[in-house]
Amino acid sequence: MNILNKGKKNKDKNIFLISNMYPSNKSVSYGIFVKNIEKILIEGGFKIFPKVVLNKKNNSFFKKTLSYFKFYLKIIYNWFFKSGKIVYVHYILHSGVIACILKHFYPKFVVMNAHGSDVKFKGFLKFLNYFVFKKSDVIIIPSYAFYKYMRKEFNFKNFLFENKIKVFPSGGIDCNLFKPIDIFLNVKYKRKFKIIGFVSRLTPQKGIYVFIKALKIVRERYKNNFRVILVGRAEKKQLDDIDKYLESCGLKDIVLYLGEKSQDELLKIYNVMDVLVFPTLLEESLGLVGIEAMACGVPVIGSDVVGLKEYIKDGYNGFIFKKGDFVELANKLLFFLSLSDEKRRELSFNAKKTVVKYCKNRLKKDFVEIFNIK
Repeated sequence: MNILNKGKKNKDKNIFLISNMYPSNKSVSYGIFVKNIEKILIEGGFKIFPKVVLNKKNNSFFKKTLSYFKFYLKIIYNWFFKSGKIVYVHYILHSGVIACILKHFYPKFVVMNAHGSDVKFKGFLKFLNYFVFKKSDVIIIPSYAFYKYMRKEFNFKNFLFENKIKVFPSGGIDCNLFKPIDIFLNVKYKRKFKIIGFVSRLTPQKGIYVFIKALKIVRERYKNNFRVILVGRAEKKQLDDIDKYLESCGLKDIVLYLGEKSQDELLKIYNVMDVLVFPTLLEESLGLVGIEAMACGVPVIGSDVVGLKEYIKDGYNGFIFKKGDFVELANKLLFFLSLSDEKRRELSFNAKKTVVKYCKNRLKKDFVEIFNIK
């Protein structure tokens, strides 16, 4: 009997992980936060088994449809034949709907992790969100700001899911990894030119063209005393279009594209930057990139979207500008570039102080407790 109970207990520590985004050797940043959260659960004594994930993005409609068909079949099979009591699902619309349908037929403890872009507030998609939230046992939201935004958009008079909501910032960040490197810090304040960084997917939705338009204005006024680093995933056509646009703006000679980078590589890249620009046009639920940069002592200039406003305080650890307003972004950049070393050091110090509450080691105990069901 003891052996049987032990086997049952061990199986109760299994977590069935479902995500339509997960990193691979070819795409190291694709859903990296899912992998980081997975590590926290493993450190907390759980076993991730089974695991059904998609680790690459398909642009072809046929390939995408086929990959999701296989994805859903694997979820169904593992739900009925392999998984234990706990299911942890990332992304509501792509993964959550099928999980909640399956729960109706074969109940399990479902933890749903919303990430922002998967929460929709109009028409049938809003209905699907509502369905998933109602069926889930726990709903994890990346920030308090996005939680309030979600409540407002769903217009719940009596918030039906109040006891289900847990705020957890997408795994937080590893503050033992992301931190200032002294040798870079010493050089930063001695060199003649400043380095402006952009770390995200190189898409219009992430504000790449807003950024480039602002840089054009900055160069006209600030001349050649700055350089630009672009980091992130991009399709060949996107890169070609961006390259042509940079050339038309007279910026190609000062912009360096480094491609997609691992977190270990990002550490050094952040430390080289004087400032990170986060010009997203999306309603980010948090934006870990900005927090990673701040942990390395890099102030952030970000658009005034929900998640970014939770940690960027204008004039304290960075600057906020109106979403899509490249002129205001240019003015914020020019103001930053004109600051004294003393003021930039102050912004850097405040940025490091800000991220303490987002450190993984401070968050993981409460997060792991979510999965300790009776």
